[in-house]
Amino acid sequence: MGGNAGCEPAADLRKASCIAGRLMACRDTTQSFDSSMNDRYGEQLPRRSVCWVALVGALCSVLVAACQAERELARYTSPDGFVDAVDVIYEGGAPTVTSYELYVVPAGASIAQAKPVITYKKAYNVEIQWCRTGLLEIRFERALIHQFRNFVDVQLADGERYEVDVRLLQVGAAEKKEQLRSCGEQSGKKPTE
Repeated sequence: MGGNAGCEPAADLRKASCIAGRLMACRDTTQSFDSSMNDRYGEQLPRRSVCWVALVGALCSVLVAACQAERELARYTSPDGFVDAVDVIYEGGAPTVTSYELYVVPAGASIAQAKPVITYKKAYNVEIQWCRTGLLEIRFERALIHQFRNFVDVQLADGERYEVDVRLLQVGAAEKKEQLRSCGEQSGKKPTE
């Protein structure tokens, strides 16, 4: 046989026997599953139908878990009235964590085509405020931030571009009160809901 260990007839026969045994065990498992389904429903169910039902059930459970209810929390209008910062909450139910996104859009516009400025979860003491035209500040004590952009270029209805710098600040409770006071004095605006 030329000393080639991979070509021994006994080894090939053992492999074939092992594979045949596995196929028989798989066939027996499928037959027992089919017979239990036939006992339960009283008629012969094709294997494909059972597979399709299982696949559709798995897809439905994934889609239900992925569905999240979107709700606008607040809309903060810029000091000049051209754009809004829109805070949105996504609530997905028990197995998911509530998440938040902030968008900057033309005043009164929908967020449907906008990209979020920030995406965050598990937020504590979040404050969103316009300090002046073109400067938006987001302050928080703690949050899990997934994505953040520090600049937004918004196209207004008349085709003009509106640039917004976004500042993200993590502050403690005492610092936060002082910074809110100083920023509030500059803008003089409160959020609109």
